[in-house]
Amino acid sequence: LNLGVLLDVGNFSGSVDYWSFDFEDRIGTESAGQVMGAYAANGCADPDPATAICDALRSHIFPTGTPAGGVERIEVNWINGADVETSGIDFQGQFDFDLTNATLTIGAEGTYVLEFVSKDFKDVNGVTLASGGDFVGFFNETNPFTPLPQLKATIFASYDRGQHNVRYAMRYVDDYKDGVLLTTIDSMVTHDVHYNYRWTDDTRLSFSVFNALDEDPPFAAADLNY
Repeated sequence: LNLGVLLDVGNFSGSVDYWSFDFEDRIGTESAGQVMGAYAANGCADPDPATAICDALRSHIFPTGTPAGGVERIEVNWINGADVETSGIDFQGQFDFDLTNATLTIGAEGTYVLEFVSKDFKDVNGVTLASGGDFVGFFNETNPFTPLPQLKATIFASYDRGQHNVRYAMRYVDDYKDGVLLTTIDSMVTHDVHYNYRWTDDTRLSFSVFNALDEDPPFAAADLNY
C-alpha cells in the first residue's frame, strides 16, 4: 500500500508518501545466534534431555551433544522465514531560487520507518528460536535483519550557473540500540561535496568528496567495530 501527496507551488515542490508492506513467508537464512540461544535456553547441551525440541536444535550443532562453550559449527538453512509487516514515511521538499544567471536549490529528503514487525522466528523444523517484535531502532545482531535506524535524512543545496554545478549534502543516520549490550550506537552526520562541469551536451566532468570532514563511524560491537 502506498499513499502520497505531491505539492508544487511557486518555487516550492515536495512530496510525502506513506508506504506499508506485508511480506509473507519471507525467504532468508536461520540465525546462528538464535539457534545457539534456543539451544542454551532449552538446556539441550549437558545434561542431554531427550525432547523433540532438543533433538531438532541438535541437528544444527556440531559436535553433537557438546556444551554451549564447545560448539565448533552451527548449521543454518535457507527457509521461508517469519512474516514481516513494515511501514514508514518518505518525504522530500525543495525551494528553487532564481538568481542572476544562476539557480540555487535548497531542500531535504528522508525516510522515517514507523515499524518493522516480525512474527516469532522458527527453524526449518518449526521450533521457535526467538520471539518476534518490532525491530526498528535496533542493531539486530542476533536476528536475520540488518541494523534499522528509524530516521535517515539528507539536507542539500545546489548552485547551478552556466556550465557549472556545485552540490552539497549533509547526511544524517539516526542512533539505534544494541539489544545485547544495552547500549546506544550514536547517530552519524557526514558531508558530501560534488562539482559538475558540463563540457558539451554529451560530456561532463565530475569531482566528488564523500565524507568531506572524515567523520569516523560510531562504535558498534561488530566484527569491524562499526
